[in-house]
Amino acid sequence: MELFVTVCWIILGMVVISIFGSILRFISRLLKPTPKSNRNASGNYKSKNTVSKGKSIICFYCGQENEYGEIYCSKCGQKLDYSKKCKKCNGLNEPNATHCTYCGEKFDE
Repeated sequence: MELFVTVCWIILGMVVISIFGSILRFISRLLKPTPKSNRNASGNYKSKNTVSKGKSIICFYCGQENEYGEIYCSKCGQKLDYSKKCKKCNGLNEPNATHCTYCGEKFDE
């Protein structure tokens, strides 16, 4: 009987530690400062032909408005969807765009 109780306490301790670790990771993500440089969330420099002042892209997971050219959402961390790349200028466009926002080239549907 003592062995059973000991094993139960060990399992309970592992569960509590796991939950505590998850809570700490969640809090650290909330407190992490948003970088305000010309680097994106992965630490790479943003491509000059993808960043445009005044443009933004909406995260399809949480609805957060992000600076155009970012790779990951600043709120939920999900990868942003840039599914249309212009063949003429290589500009990244929103998935529902019918024309390139940089050069005006019409996309093939």
